[in-house]
Amino acid sequence: MEDLVEKLMKSSLRKKPDQFEAYASQNSVVTVRIAMNEVVEAKQLISDGCSVRFIKNKSVGFAATNDLSKTDMLIDEANRHALSKDADPFFKKLPDPEKIKPVRDLYDKKFFDLEMTKVVDWGKEIIDIGLGLDPKLDISGSINIVTEKAWIRNSNDVDISDINTFIMHSLTVEKGEENSSLGEFGGRKLSEFKSEAVVTKAIEDLKVSNPRKVSPGKFRVVFGTHAMANLLEHIISYAVLLPSVDSGFSYIGDKMNEKIADERVTVYDDGRHPTGIGTKAVDDEGVPTNTVKLISKGVLKSFIGDSYFVYKMMDSMKGVKLTGNGFRFGAVPGRDYGMLPSASPTNLVVDKGDFSDDELIKEIKQGIYVGRIWYTYPINPTVGEFSCTNRSNTFWVENGEIKQAVLPNSFRINDNILNLLNNVIGIGKTQNQSILWGGAAGCISPNVAFKDVNISYSK
Repeated sequence: MEDLVEKLMKSSLRKKPDQFEAYASQNSVVTVRIAMNEVVEAKQLISDGCSVRFIKNKSVGFAATNDLSKTDMLIDEANRHALSKDADPFFKKLPDPEKIKPVRDLYDKKFFDLEMTKVVDWGKEIIDIGLGLDPKLDISGSINIVTEKAWIRNSNDVDISDINTFIMHSLTVEKGEENSSLGEFGGRKLSEFKSEAVVTKAIEDLKVSNPRKVSPGKFRVVFGTHAMANLLEHIISYAVLLPSVDSGFSYIGDKMNEKIADERVTVYDDGRHPTGIGTKAVDDEGVPTNTVKLISKGVLKSFIGDSYFVYKMMDSMKGVKLTGNGFRFGAVPGRDYGMLPSASPTNLVVDKGDFSDDELIKEIKQGIYVGRIWYTYPINPTVGEFSCTNRSNTFWVENGEIKQAVLPNSFRINDNILNLLNNVIGIGKTQNQSILWGGAAGCISPNVAFKDVNISYSK
């Protein structure tokens, strides 16, 4: 692929663009799916291809192909695309080269030698362990093994490649229709993946039985790490992206350096996190990744974006700079040569607090622990209003003790994220990386307890 990118760069010169970029990626996703106590699917999706961006008179042309023999046609198409479009007055430039700081353990060589049969064996092992502990369980889930390589060059002398590997595993364990639990793992090394620990933890959370409903009202609620990850991915992340600020979609777009959360709340995007599944050396424009404080001790400190929006907004917004957040993500995990770069987080992290998980529960006289939510989406995105539904790992808490399970899908939370962030009771000191369906970024958070959370619906 390196030779291919070099060829694209040389061939592009014939069309005399003002600026140009050549990009190539190789992406592999091995997926094993489990349903109703059986391995029902094992597949590998391989995606290799290249793309180019042409800039002529501030008009941006783009073309991509997976036919690596048609590079001349690719360049012609990008050139035609640029010539047929109106100039974009907000386009400034492609990124310049920057010094790349080394990132440890970006990839595990063992991923590239891993055979499909081994991943299938892991799936069967998970089922055997679970049914060995309780034969009445219904076990479902997936294992995704991802390897990705990218090569980026542009006319400003950016010339860089990146290799990354990561594993994502999620598991749903059910016992009847009224009791379900979640297990999950995310990491970058195969040696860190312990399937027995994942399924055992999920089964332990099923022990609280006799599920109940919850009446509507305002409660103290402990959001578990997976529930917090949903808030990060679906409610907080879009608000810290420069495109959302530019369009007026962000509920905090005009609050730079203002207090927007409890002083104990610190949230950052860490493209260099030691275990984060979103960790990379560079983004898909060749810009080095960074650790970016988004909210520091309750104060909004920064936004993140791809180069287009950074250069567009840096003159009008103080502190805006390249952070390494321009990525080409598609429908499956990994990098996608067929996409233009767009703003995306890498690993969203909520900083640790001082509470143990048990101490957070003890803060609840009457309330709820919600471990997993779904259907999490903005209702009024410009002000931070959102909705979600409890899925599993949900428990009723009285006098600081978990008393009963709560029925899955039995209540909705309708609230405002800024209300939650300013109504913090305590933040846990143990972080966990969660695996979200359709999520592109890593999400790492401790448990967090909030007061006055609005439970607005009970089935």
